[in-house]
Amino acid sequence: MFKTTILLLPMLAAAATLPPWACPAAQPNHLCCFSFGPLGNLTTECGISGFDPSTPSASGFCTSAYNPCLQGTPAAACCEDVIPCAAGEDGPIGVNCVEVEY
Repeated sequence: MFKTTILLLPMLAAAATLPPWACPAAQPNHLCCFSFGPLGNLTTECGISGFDPSTPSASGFCTSAYNPCLQGTPAAACCEDVIPCAAGEDGPIGVNCVEVEY
């Protein structure tokens, strides 16, 4: 039992230092937002061009200040790009995103 405890302690310590989730290299921008879904009409509302409206996006007062996201933030995402919304109402928009658990 003593040997097992000695072996498990370093593994537990290493696991404790890892973030709850990490973004892949292709989508390195971590965002905490209020909605996740297709880019849709944000392409016209925010003046975003060059993306298909079906592109997965994260929007709604996004912040990258927390990893993991604070409880109560409905959408955690990893995004390829972060683009400001020209309308400026909702803050930045994450595009080409994957939703992640936290």
